[in-house]
Amino acid sequence: MNSFMKKYQYPTPLNYIFKTLLLTITILLFLSCKNNDKRVVRERIEWSHKWIQPTDKNDLPRVLIIGDSHAERYYRVVNNLLNGIAYCSKYTSSLSLGDPFLPREIELLLEQYHFDVITFNNGLHGKGYTEKEYERYIPVMLKLFRKQKDTKLIWINTTPVRKRENLSEFADFNSRVITRNKIVKKYMSENQIPLVDFYSIGGEHPEYYTNDGVHFNKQGVQAEAELLTAAIKKQIENLKR
Repeated sequence: MNSFMKKYQYPTPLNYIFKTLLLTITILLFLSCKNNDKRVVRERIEWSHKWIQPTDKNDLPRVLIIGDSHAERYYRVVNNLLNGIAYCSKYTSSLSLGDPFLPREIELLLEQYHFDVITFNNGLHGKGYTEKEYERYIPVMLKLFRKQKDTKLIWINTTPVRKRENLSEFADFNSRVITRNKIVKKYMSENQIPLVDFYSIGGEHPEYYTNDGVHFNKQGVQAEAELLTAAIKKQIENLKR
């Protein structure tokens, strides 16, 4: 009887509690790591704007401008500067690199339309994402853009952020903008992708800012548009070679 009980004895309460606790901690750590891979940080207001035109013509190269509210502003100017040279569309959004839904939204768009040139500008939003999370999605976006056959990519770095109360000084977040731009520069250099320097525009011209310290006035928008348009025209010329 003693031999039978010893063979089939139940674990002591202490051993049972310890094993259960260890299993629970392991599961929680696994779920935590899994969730952190796709952590989503929401802003108070989120938005996106897709404008594809014209969908029934292909006699000129097609350009897609992707970005945030800066792109929303310079899109109209770029579109006018490319009149007769290319058809210019846009996808603008508050979503930031680091948000797992940004590549999914862009992927859906690229599944429907082909573009000869794509410009990408992202970095002012997503303060809740770390720079490591921001960096993690750069290869994701590059892989996504490469799915478009023979498409030329232009990456744009992020403009500085200035203090509202004193536009001659940079805001605290600007140190993170600099870090993000360094990360972007490294990836673009490694992948031989043209990088348009918008940071220098804002860094050298505080008079280009509106009183929010983030957006550009008409003069600043024009400067962005002209610099980007020159890069787009160069890539269109490369398409012909």
